[in-house]
Amino acid sequence: MKKMNAVVAMVLMVSLGIAQAGVFTTIDWNSDADLPLSSAVNYTHVVDLDPANDGTIDFGGITVTQKPAAGFADGPVIGTDWSITGVQFLYQGAAAGPTGAASDVLKTALAGGDAGNTGSPVHAITIEGLTQNTDYIFTWFSPLWGDVVSRTGTLDGSDDGLDAGAALAVNQDNDQQSLIIRYAYNSGDNTTFTMQITNDTAGNTLHTYAFANEVVPEPATLALLGLGGLGLLRRHKA
Repeated sequence: MKKMNAVVAMVLMVSLGIAQAGVFTTIDWNSDADLPLSSAVNYTHVVDLDPANDGTIDFGGITVTQKPAAGFADGPVIGTDWSITGVQFLYQGAAAGPTGAASDVLKTALAGGDAGNTGSPVHAITIEGLTQNTDYIFTWFSPLWGDVVSRTGTLDGSDDGLDAGAALAVNQDNDQQSLIIRYAYNSGDNTTFTMQITNDTAGNTLHTYAFANEVVPEPATLALLGLGGLGLLRRHKA
């Protein structure tokens, strides 16, 4: 009985949109088969920092915005309903790691901070136009770099306060595993969300290649299960 009450309470919390702390998960990224991109998903943003193209491309029915790398050193990268701040250098060329046509596109350019050892170690992606009290998943694509120099740092989402809540350690050295990093969060009272990327060592920057943000479907099925659970409780009491 107590277990059923706990399940129903959890379902009701989710269905009512009660905010909880964000959660990081990672996917080993070896090939296109590992990409969590799907035409069945409702994306608010899918952005690839591409060295040459300015427009959109199609990945199996998914529209991906491409933003040229050239020209945004030492300034913000601004797109439609998103921006990247703290950019102090740019790179044009392929990273190491995952293979495949889509994977190659998602690792062909990057932006980062503190390349000259004199600036801030932080760069940040901010997305706009979100719906309040809605569940989202932010995805950060993390292939590897061609050297081993302790290219480490942290990712931190703004939903629970920057430098205050959940954070994830990241290593982009060439002897590591390429990752797809996913962060599930609730927008709460906000219509914007920021993912802050901070490198640990001056000059050894973490790189941003591509990112996405998707809407998590409302848990209608879970809510129905919760109502069914309440019905079972009533019948059991009777």
